[in-house]
Amino acid sequence: MLPQKVTDQMAEGRAKTSGVSGQLLMFSLFLLILSIVFYAGLQFGYKTYLNKSLDDLESRLSLVKSSLKPEDQSKIISFYSQIENLKDILGSHTASSPIFSWLESNTQTNVYFKNFSFDLIKSQIVLSGTAKNMDDLSEQILVFEKKVNDGDLRKLDIGSISVGENDSVNFSFTITASPDLLKTISGSPTES
Repeated sequence: MLPQKVTDQMAEGRAKTSGVSGQLLMFSLFLLILSIVFYAGLQFGYKTYLNKSLDDLESRLSLVKSSLKPEDQSKIISFYSQIENLKDILGSHTASSPIFSWLESNTQTNVYFKNFSFDLIKSQIVLSGTAKNMDDLSEQILVFEKKVNDGDLRKLDIGSISVGENDSVNFSFTITASPDLLKTISGSPTES
């Protein structure tokens, strides 16, 4: 036989063990019942609600379809197609209006541009205009040359210079912009 102390300790161990396993069993049973109730709620309550909502939407859609004439339906489809095409076109469009702001901030006071042409693919701006006098034109050329040295412009080509009435000077320039400047100006990516 075992001593009484050992027998008492074994009985205590069994009591503790059965309490923990009983609690684990009760917790597992609670989770199982909770899962079954949750599943039943989704299956019989929420699924029924969704199916009823879907049926309501389908009936409203068929009512709207039946109220539209076939030619109106084709007009709506055509209009929708035009809107989608326009959205694609506008999404890929590069706005060139910020170029005018850049040009304005880099133009001398007595220099006026008469013609403007912008080629995004070549990154070129062709300008022709009039300066009040040769000094004003020289200052404008220096501004653009500084932009070439700063890296904003790749190249400045002076096309023609001629003296007009009252010592005014007519000129034409071709400016080749750097891709970084075009990104900054237009806010869109350009190819190098």
